[in-house]
Amino acid sequence: MAIVEIFAFLAGAHRGADAVPEPTGVSVPLSGPLFEHINDLYGRSAADCLVEIAFTSNGNQENAFRSLLMEFSRNGGFDAAAAISKKLSTCTTRRSKLGLLFLVRANDNKGTVVVLARFPTDTAILVDDASGSLDVKLLDKVFVKDYHAYKSARFAGVPTKGAFWDGHVLDRQINSYREDASRYWVKDFLEADFKITSAHGTDRFARAVKDASAGASFAEKRELHHFVGILDNINDQVMSPREILQKFAISAHVTERVLSKMPAPAADQTFKFDRSLFNSVNSYRTVETAEGAIITAESAIFENVIQYEVIERTETTERVRLSTEGLLAADKLRRVK
Repeated sequence: MAIVEIFAFLAGAHRGADAVPEPTGVSVPLSGPLFEHINDLYGRSAADCLVEIAFTSNGNQENAFRSLLMEFSRNGGFDAAAAISKKLSTCTTRRSKLGLLFLVRANDNKGTVVVLARFPTDTAILVDDASGSLDVKLLDKVFVKDYHAYKSARFAGVPTKGAFWDGHVLDRQINSYREDASRYWVKDFLEADFKITSAHGTDRFARAVKDASAGASFAEKRELHHFVGILDNINDQVMSPREILQKFAISAHVTERVLSKMPAPAADQTFKFDRSLFNSVNSYRTVETAEGAIITAESAIFENVIQYEVIERTETTERVRLSTEGLLAADKLRRVK
C-alpha cells in the first residue's frame, strides 16, 4: 500500500490552557532523506505497533479522535492533519514538552492505513519555529534515526461508518512503572483503552499457568513454581503471555504447555500485567509429602522461606527434604487439611 501524503507538525504542550495556538506544520515531499526514514517507519508499523487498543464511546457511538481520524483517512489534507495535531497539543502536559508529530496516509483499492508517530524535538526545530514556519530541509538535517522514545499508532481499514473502531499502538514508555507514562497518548489523545483489559488478560494467563502446573512433571512444576515467584519486576508492564514466558527464559516445552491452556490467539495478545490479580489465582504454593506433611507459603516468597532439597529422584517420584525457619505464628490442631 503506497503512501499518498505525509505531514509534520510541532505539537505543543498546552494541556489545561485557555487557548491552544494553531499548530505549525508542513507537507513532507514523497522523496528525499526524510521521506525514506518515514517510509521505513511506516513499513515497520504493522510489526512494531503490537498493543491492541479500542476507541471508547460516549454512549452514542461517538469518539472525538475517531471523528478526526475518519476525516483524515477519507479525505486527507493539511487541515485534517492539523486538527489531529491540535488535539494532541491539548492533551500534552509540560512534562512531555513539545513534540514532532508525523501523520502518514496510505491507501489502495483495499482500504486506508493511517500511521501517527510522535518524536521528541531537537532544539534546532525550536529555533526555526520562532519564525512561524517548519522547514523540510531543516527536518532533513536534524531529524535523526536513533530516536528511540517515540510513540506511534496505526489504524487500518475501509473508512466507512462502522469501521476504524480499533487500532494498534507502540509506546516506548508503556513498559515502565509509571502509570501516567502512556496515559495522555492512549487514553487522552486517542480516546482509547487497551483492548484486552488488565484484569481479563492477567486472570486468563494466571489460570493457564495454574492449569499447566496440574499434572506436570516434577521438573516442569519446579520451573513453573519458580516462575510464579519472580514476576514482581514486570508488574504494570504491557506484554503478551508468550513475551512474559520468553522474558524469563522458560523452556520451550513448558511455554507450549502454558500457552496450550488458553485460546490460541491469546498467546500473543498484550495486556497490562497485574501482579496482585495474578496472585489472587496463584496465591499460595503447597508441598505435601506422602507421609502427610504439608508446607504452604505465599507463591511470591515460597523459595525465599522454604528450603527445598531433592535427595533422590526417579522418573515418577522424588524424595525431598523441606525445611524452614522463622518466628512461630501458630501451632494448633485442625479437623481437616
